[in-house]
Amino acid sequence: MTRAQEASRSFDILTAASVTVFGDVYEPANVKRPPLLLAFHQGGGDARGEYTPIIPRLLAEGYAVMTIDQRQCGGVFEGVNRTVEALPDGVEYGFCDAYPDLEAALSYAHTARVKVGLTFNRALSLSSFVQYSSDADLALGNFRLRYNPREGNDLYVVFNEGLNLDRFDRTPVPPFVNARTLVMKYSYTFVR
Repeated sequence: MTRAQEASRSFDILTAASVTVFGDVYEPANVKRPPLLLAFHQGGGDARGEYTPIIPRLLAEGYAVMTIDQRQCGGVFEGVNRTVEALPDGVEYGFCDAYPDLEAALSYAHTARVKVGLTFNRALSLSSFVQYSSDADLALGNFRLRYNPREGNDLYVVFNEGLNLDRFDRTPVPPFVNARTLVMKYSYTFVR
């Protein structure tokens, strides 16, 4: 049996159905921004068991590889499917249950998100959401300031901006700022 390649990092993601899916990322040494290959194991298997002989060759060719243990396993490659192992006893899953696992992996591979909320006092709060997509080389930011002096009265100031980060890869060259909006909204409740 081939010795398993050590993962650069392991991760877990949550699917839309609130199932935790486990995976690994393998990165080649000395390659800046390598192309990423997503490798999904066959039904009846597990990612580490199936890709043990393949990953070193892909790394040598300069590829990064991301694998997940989706909810379709068995003993085909004599490995452990970490996702299925973490499911509660008695949970039934079928072939179609792997689809949301694959969707969550695709989302994880290309997008990073940060959400922050601050409350300064009872009336004033700020929330922000920043997202980066390595697939599209875009960054998006949403910042919302809310002033609520009393129930039924709200003032919102919202700033949105989208940025093209690697714009020189395209012809014609798009502008750095993809979109920018500033919106102010005031709501007042007349009848209480």
